[in-house]
Amino acid sequence: MAKQDLPPNELELKIAMCSGVIPVCPFCAHTALMRSSVNHEAFGGVSLFQARIFCTNIGCNASVLLNERTLEKAQAGVMANWARAQRAVRAAHGGE
Repeated sequence: MAKQDLPPNELELKIAMCSGVIPVCPFCAHTALMRSSVNHEAFGGVSLFQARIFCTNIGCNASVLLNERTLEKAQAGVMANWARAQRAVRAAHGGE
């Protein structure tokens, strides 16, 4: 079985409806969204959850993804990585 998109959960809906839940895109300052999926047959039949945050600007294509054994860990981790990218870009431009 291939990767299956999951229906948006409460966190994904909150991100989609409320600005400020996650930072804007660090490269173009557009809104970002989160989507999640699962692969039930990854690595010997162990379910693997993937969370992805991506920029909504079609010309930017920035995204971060993370695979974990639980959806909660994948979503928390990808949010931390997105925030880390935000800080790194700001620091590279003399902001932090």
